[in-house]
Amino acid sequence: MLAFLLASAGMGLFGSLHCLGMCGGLTAALGFGIPEHAARQRLMLLTSLGRICSYGVIGLLAGGLVQSMPQSPWPRVLAALMLVLTGLYLAGWWNLLSRLEAAGAGLWRRLEPWRKRCLPIDSTAKALGFGLLWGALPCGLVYSALAYTATAASTLNTPALAAACGMLAFGLGTSPAVFIGGLMAHQLKTLLQKPLLKPSLGVLYIVFGIWTDYSALGHQHHEHIHTENTPVDVHAHHH
Repeated sequence: MLAFLLASAGMGLFGSLHCLGMCGGLTAALGFGIPEHAARQRLMLLTSLGRICSYGVIGLLAGGLVQSMPQSPWPRVLAALMLVLTGLYLAGWWNLLSRLEAAGAGLWRRLEPWRKRCLPIDSTAKALGFGLLWGALPCGLVYSALAYTATAASTLNTPALAAACGMLAFGLGTSPAVFIGGLMAHQLKTLLQKPLLKPSLGVLYIVFGIWTDYSALGHQHHEHIHTENTPVDVHAHHH
């Protein structure tokens, strides 16, 4: 469970450059749109909290959907694939995740009237409400994290709850890039642009994904052999 949560948080933290591009401008605009400077940090924190909670909700729903499916090694294989794709994205070798963002653009447009009702963000309710809607912003990294957490959680005791926790961990991982502005965001961007950091992180995720795939298929193969070689007790039917 700990490795699962760390991997989920790492997808958010190490994908922070993507978050700076997707959400950094929105964060800055919202910050300037909050009228009272004294309340700005509190309201922005509540907005970020709403966004993270929205990730937890969709994680719970996706985890419940996967939990309702027949048991199979393929959800874990899909989780491994998403880890590999995330590694390729983080390393800058293949940006397939950006193509997934077009799928959520329609929902984001439909929610625009609701977002406008939350502006300006001058109350706790508006801050949390806008944050919950913010979770629907089209983002390939979020979709990748959702696929990973929902499928990887299927091997745990409480898949739906585990997937929700995984997406909460992912949201917390994205928070430094999304919430922190100014100099600290610039420092984070500088750190993540170190020449060897992104390829190293990408390779780490790819290796983790390959290991996850191998362990899932290897476990299934072991169970198949064990079932075939289990001796039948011929005396069980004699009295």
